Amino acid sequence: MLVAAATVTTWAVGMIFAGLAFWAPKIDLYSLFGNVWQLARYPADIYARPLRRVFTYVLPLAVVASAPARVLARPADALLVLGALVTTAAAVLVAILVWRTGLRRYTGASS
Repeated sequence: MLVAAATVTTWAVGMIFAGLAFWAPKIDLYSLFGNVWQLARYPADIYARPLRRVFTYVLPLAVVASAPARVLARPADALLVLGALVTTAAAVLVAILVWRTGLRRYTGASS
């Protein structure tokens, strides 16, 4: 279940970055997305508390890397699973909102 949540969260964060292209078309979001996901390769516990909170609640990298690995290392905690599912649902909702808002704002590829 957590691997599925991590996969959906990865998709949602990717869609959020894609939606940002409506507001910042000149920024190389592909490189930014790749560099951000390099941070997800490591467990959230290695980061200082403020960064850990950012990677858990603002940009849910901890759901992608840490939650599935933590369940493999020790028995599943119901609060961890619930938190991951809630975070995944929130990421999907934000991705949908960013994408729809961007589409409403979009005027065309050529000017």
